[in-house]
Amino acid sequence: MRSARKEWTNQCHCHDSNCNAFVTYKNSKRLFRAALRKAFDEFESSTARRLEKEIDIDQKHAWTILNRRKKKSSDACRLRKKAFSTLILTIYAIFAWYSPGSSLSAKLYLIFINDLINELESSKEGAFFHDLNASSPVQADDIAIIATNCVSTQRMVTICENYSNMWGFTFSPAKSKLLQFGKRRTSTPTYLYQEPINYVTSARHIGIQLDTSLKTMDRTLKACRTLCSTTASVIRLGIHPAIVNPIVCAKIIRQLCYPKALYGCELWGKLTCTEILMIERTHHYICKFIQGLPRRTRRTCVCHC
Repeated sequence: MRSARKEWTNQCHCHDSNCNAFVTYKNSKRLFRAALRKAFDEFESSTARRLEKEIDIDQKHAWTILNRRKKKSSDACRLRKKAFSTLILTIYAIFAWYSPGSSLSAKLYLIFINDLINELESSKEGAFFHDLNASSPVQADDIAIIATNCVSTQRMVTICENYSNMWGFTFSPAKSKLLQFGKRRTSTPTYLYQEPINYVTSARHIGIQLDTSLKTMDRTLKACRTLCSTTASVIRLGIHPAIVNPIVCAKIIRQLCYPKALYGCELWGKLTCTEILMIERTHHYICKFIQGLPRRTRRTCVCHC
C-alpha cells in the first residue's frame, strides 16, 4: 500500500477515478484494511479459545495467578519459571490486549472488582436498609458509593483507592462525581488520589439520571420526548400503518421504542399525577400515530396498543 501511495503522489496526486495510479492506491488501501480486520479477528478468536481451553482445564492455576498478581512483581517473576508459564502468558496477554467493551472485558472486570465489593461491604460503612448493606451498588464498571456522612464517604473512597493501587489500575478523579441529597451544607471535601471530587447537582448512573433536588419532572419529560421521537423515526423508515398492518407496527414499536424511553423506570420511584398524565398522553399519541389517525382524534375512538 505504501509503494502504491508513493507512486500515486509522485505521478499526479489527483483524485480522479480514471487515473490508474489512484485506482491502484485505493484498491491497495482496501485490501490492507481487510487484511488488518481479518488479522485482528483471528487474534481475538485464538485468544478466546486459549482462555476457554486452558482456564477450564485447571482453574486452580488460573486463580493462583490472579491472587499472585496482587502481590509484588518478584512473585510474578518466580511464577514464570514454573511449569504453567504458558497459562501465565495467556492471562497477561488478555489483560494487556483486551480493551474495555470487548466480549471478555466484562467477565475479567468482575474477577477484579468482586473483592472490592466484599471489602466495602465488610467495612460496615455506608448506607443500610435494616440489615441489608446497600453501600456499593455496582453495574459493570459503574460503581456507586452511598453513605450518610462525609467521613464514611472518605473511608469508602480510600478503600477503593487502596484496592486500585494493589491491582495496578486507577480510578479517574475527574470523571468521579459527588452528589449530596437534601439541604446543601458546607461539608468536608472527599479526596481521591489527593484530588478533590467535584460536587454536582445531577449525574447519570447505569443510564438513570439522578438529581439532588429529587425532582423527576425533567426525567419524565425526556422519556416522553424520546418515545415520540423514536416512534416517528421507526415509522418513517417504512413501518407505516399504510404499508404494514397496525398490529405488526404496534408490536415493533413496543419492542424497540418503549424499552429505550422507559429504561430503568422500575427505579424511578413514585410519580406525580402530572407525570402520569404526561405518560398517558404520550401513549395515546403513539397509538394514534400507529393507527394513522389524526392528532386530535378523541381517545374513545382510539384502540390502545
